[in-house]
Amino acid sequence: MTGILERARKRGGREADLPISYKFDRKSGITIVSCTGALTAQDLTAHWSEIYSDAHVLDGGRVLIDMRQAKVEVTKEEFVRLATVEWPAEATAKMVIAVVVATPEQFDGARQFQLLAREGSPHQIFFNESDARAWLKRGHS
Repeated sequence: MTGILERARKRGGREADLPISYKFDRKSGITIVSCTGALTAQDLTAHWSEIYSDAHVLDGGRVLIDMRQAKVEVTKEEFVRLATVEWPAEATAKMVIAVVVATPEQFDGARQFQLLAREGSPHQIFFNESDARAWLKRGHS
């Protein structure tokens, strides 16, 4: 056993080309979220609902979101709704989130999200995964 628990949401009753999946690494205590392809508001809402109810994620509290292979396809209204949704306080109180992006456009979107969602979990945005992991391991200082 590698100590990694993998989870993937099912879409339409089948698993195939899921846009969001995550795995929890018990050794590092970091949940790694992988996003690929087009992401809709429905994808994002379903994913966060699942993650905030997963005891492994909540116990670890540190989340690395890899957005480098993703394109968020939401309207302005959906974006604001996603950024301002109120998740359970017991979930967000322990959550620290590092987002890894590849492009300036992804950075801008993540930064806008970060500003809108400033209440709740600490967020930081990185272009480099190793920097994101180091920040999470340091305790987000």
